[in-house]
Amino acid sequence: MCRILDRLVQLIRPQSGGPLSKTSPKSDDHYWQSRRKMRYYAEVLRLARKYAPAAKSVLDVGPNGTPLVCELDWIASKTVIDLCDKPIPGATCLVGDFLEYKPPEPFDLVLCLQVLEHVGPAREFAQRLLAAGRLVIVSVPYRWPAGSCKHHVQDPVDEDKLRGWTDQAFLEHRIIRDGARDRLIAVLAGKAAARAESQRGAA
Repeated sequence: MCRILDRLVQLIRPQSGGPLSKTSPKSDDHYWQSRRKMRYYAEVLRLARKYAPAAKSVLDVGPNGTPLVCELDWIASKTVIDLCDKPIPGATCLVGDFLEYKPPEPFDLVLCLQVLEHVGPAREFAQRLLAAGRLVIVSVPYRWPAGSCKHHVQDPVDEDKLRGWTDQAFLEHRIIRDGARDRLIAVLAGKAAARAESQRGAA
C-alpha cells in the first residue's frame, strides 16, 4: 500500500459487492478481487458511457492497481497515474505526483475514485482534475464520520464540501450504497470543456 507522500494521497479504499463484466484483466491482487463487484464501480461505468460515449482518451488518477479503466472498452487510449508502481495491462502507467503532472493535452475523461478524502489540499487536487479533462467523474465516501477511517483526512464529505472543492455544480450526482457505506459519485464538466464552450460563444 502506498504511503502518504507529504500533502498527497494514501490510496486505501474500503470493501463490499454489484457485478462488473468479465472483460477486466485478471488480477492476483486481493485488493481488486475483494472490490470488483462493488456497485459504485458499475455506476461509474454507466455514467462514463452516458456522458462520454465518444471519448478517445481517459486518465484514471490514483487507481491503486484496480483495472476499472479497462472496462471502458470504447475508449482507445487509457492512462493511469499513481504514487506507487502497480502496472495495469492495457493502460499507459505513470508513477508520480498528480499535483505535478502536466498532461500534454486534455483527456476526454478523467476518473478519480476514492482519492480526494486522502488528500490534504483537496481543493487544489480537485482543480487539477478539472484542468486535466473535458469530463470528470469523482467518487468520495459520503458522510462517513470523522475518524471512521484512519487514512482519511477530509471526512465527513458531502455534496456541499465537494462543490466547494470544485467550484461548480454537478452535471449529475448519485449516492451509491455498498454494504453499510455510501459513496457520492459526481459528474463534472472539465475546464477544457468550459473553455471550448466559451470559445464557441465568442465566435
